[in-house]
Amino acid sequence: MRKNDPVRKLAEICDELDYTKLYSLYLRSWRKIDPAVLFEILVFAYMNGIYSSRDIEKACKNDIRFMWLLQNEPVPDHSIFARFQNERLA
Repeated sequence: MRKNDPVRKLAEICDELDYTKLYSLYLRSWRKIDPAVLFEILVFAYMNGIYSSRDIEKACKNDIRFMWLLQNEPVPDHSIFARFQNERLA
């Protein structure tokens, strides 16, 4: 992946964001995947015209840039993306 790839700039910008309100929406302290990572993946997907949770899951399995954002974590199920979009980001 190139140094000037948009996914790197997105990660750099997202690292500066305050996720306090997002984390407060999670009652359980344990999560399968960090909400900040889910947020970055969704933003990157939207930047690439991908809006379907199933297509986002597929991109996480096939696109190296999405894999890079996941930081070696397992690919979330499409229902996790859908729930995050509809309940956490509303």
